[in-house]
Order: sequence, then structure tokens, then C-alpha cells
Amino acid sequence: MKGDEITEVVTGNAMDALQGKVSGVQIASAGGPGATPKVIIRGITSVNGSSPLYVVDGVPLNTTNINFINNNDIQSMEVLKDASASAIYGTRASNGVIIITTKKGAAGKTSVDFSASVGFQQIPKPSIAWADEYEQVFKKRYENDGRVAPWNSPYENYAPVDGTDWWKEVINDVTLVQNYSLGVRDGNDKFIYSFSLGYFRNNSQYDVGYWDKLNLRLNTEYNFTDWLKVGLDVAPNMENWADTPNLFGAAQSMDPTTPVLRPEDQWDLENPMNNYQRSYNNQEWNPAGNLARMDSKTRKFQLLANPFIEIRPIKQLILRTQFGINFWMQRSDWYNRGRTSQIQELFDSSSENYIGDLSSFDKVVAGHSYWTFDNWNSMRDVR
Repeated sequence: MKGDEITEVVTGNAMDALQGKVSGVQIASAGGPGATPKVIIRGITSVNGSSPLYVVDGVPLNTTNINFINNNDIQSMEVLKDASASAIYGTRASNGVIIITTKKGAAGKTSVDFSASVGFQQIPKPSIAWADEYEQVFKKRYENDGRVAPWNSPYENYAPVDGTDWWKEVINDVTLVQNYSLGVRDGNDKFIYSFSLGYFRNNSQYDVGYWDKLNLRLNTEYNFTDWLKVGLDVAPNMENWADTPNLFGAAQSMDPTTPVLRPEDQWDLENPMNNYQRSYNNQEWNPAGNLARMDSKTRKFQLLANPFIEIRPIKQLILRTQFGINFWMQRSDWYNRGRTSQIQELFDSSSENYIGDLSSFDKVVAGHSYWTFDNWNSMRDVR
């Protein structure tokens, strides 16, 4: 799949753009801003997980989240579904492989690209019972059982205009999605480079909550001679999440005869969070109160680097060694009867050495490859 097809869809994760376009690949969006879509190739293969292996510019990733890639940086995506995937990448490829190739510079060709898009994400309001309908159904249910309905609302015989529209109170029908990207590529016979900068932001369907990311990528290659080439790909990335709850079910289930706030003469002046009215006739928590209590955020920094050396002693033979680094650090802050912070760090590295002709995967299989993986992670709470 070419990069132009991926950028036709404004999304923060390139896998969302593949939905329905690749046979044998099932992709289910996770829904919330910044959430990782579920990708399954050839169906569910194991109770321990069926996620494919992601390989970016030759570096295998120890993650299924590719949010760090700017969609405008992608030259092509290829899905390996057959046994050749395991032949190249080993047992980690048993669930398939998704190969992502980013854009590179070209000798004698200067290109400057800028794109910007602003769109709207809409969720239509479902059909929800108004206060009068809710009262009728609630009482009829007990009447059919031969019992008296435990009606706790302060009034009876509600009109359609009475009560609370909980969907309108907590959910915005339309939200903003922004995407900006700048790319510069150039080169000569000796040196080529590609530089890109991208920003993406997706607000949530609530008054609070968003996800944004800032991507930077630099691809370089230098030809010392006709037979020796070195290169370095560096891709730092920053992401932020804040308060994206899931209150769609609560907005549909909450008793519409219940007001958002308690009567003013019952307000707690010391703790405003106690002023939200509990549901009169069911056990659903007040979604407006839940929304007001939202006070959490997550910040993540990630660095992907891939230096390599390539030697071509004869035309059809390439000796190449490369070292991949994937480092990320994440901090989450939330409020739970006191401020709490959690810091998590992960470092993952891989090295690859192979001999063969890289002009096609069929010829690579005939070569030799050797992989080693080292990783460490740590997590700590800060109060």
C-alpha cells in the first residue's frame, strides 16, 4: 500500500487507514483519541495474542503501537502473511509482519511538502428515552409484576420537555481533528537526507480530554565510495493524553428525571463535588459528576534510532549491519484523594547482521540473518 493511499484518511495511527483495504487483515479501531487499533492477520492464532510484528525501516519493534510515525512520512506499507515472514524474521513473525518504509531523499531532486487539514469528528446522538417515556416504562415494568413501583423522583407525570438530557450535558456531538506536516528531501551523489516534522491533535467528545503528538524524523545516507554506504535514521516523538473518559453508556443509562445538581439549599460549599445529584431511580453514577472529577494526564517521549553500515563488494552481494534502538519514557499523573504520579521507562534494542542480495525478499531468504534483543523497563510511583 502506497503512502498516498494512507494519507487519504486523517488519522493518528496509520493502521486505521488500512481498514478494509488489505485482504486477510482485520483492523478494529479502539475508539478513543490515541488508542491503538487491534490488528489481526490470518485470524486469531493464539490465546496469548495475535498481534503482528512491526518493522520500520528494517528495525523490528517490541510494540504494537505505531502512533510515533507521522502518516505523511510513510512511503509504503507491506503486509507479509505467509511462511516467508517467519523465514525472514523468525518466530516473532508467526502472526504476520507489517513492514513500513519511510520516505528517503533522492540525489538531484529537491522536494518540499507541506500539508494541513482540519476536520470534524461526529458522533450522532442515539435514541434515548425522555423523562416521560422513562417514567412510563419504569412504572409499567413493576405494574406487570404486580408490584408498586419504587418511584423516587420528586414529581410524577413528567412532560417530554422535563428532565435532563444527559447526552447533551456530557457529550459533544462534534469535535475537532487537526493534522499538519512539513517534509524536506534533497541530496546529491554522496549524501541524501529526508527531514520531516508533523503535528496531530484529536480532541475528545467531551469538554475535557485530547490526544496530540509531535513527530520529527531525519533519514540520512552517505556514500563514501561505490561499495561503502553508512546511514542514520532518527525519529523522536512526543505524545500527550488528557482526560478521555468513556461515558457514552452512562449518558444513555442515567435516569433522565434526575437533575445534574442537587437543590442549592443542599449544596456543600466546602466540597463542590458533593453537589452532583445521585440518580433517583437506578444505580448509574452521575456522568456529569464523573466528568467534573477528571484530572489526569499522560506524557510520553519516544526515540527510535537506526544506524547502519552497508558494504557491496560485488554487484549482487551486500553485507549490512545495523543496530536499532527503541527507547521511551512515560509519565502519568492522576488525582485520587491526593496527587499521584507514575513514571515508566522502557529501552529495547536489536541488532541485525546479514549477507545477501536485498533487491527482493526471495533473495534475502537465501542469505543469513542473526538477531539479538535486549530490553529493560522500570516503573515507579511518585506521590
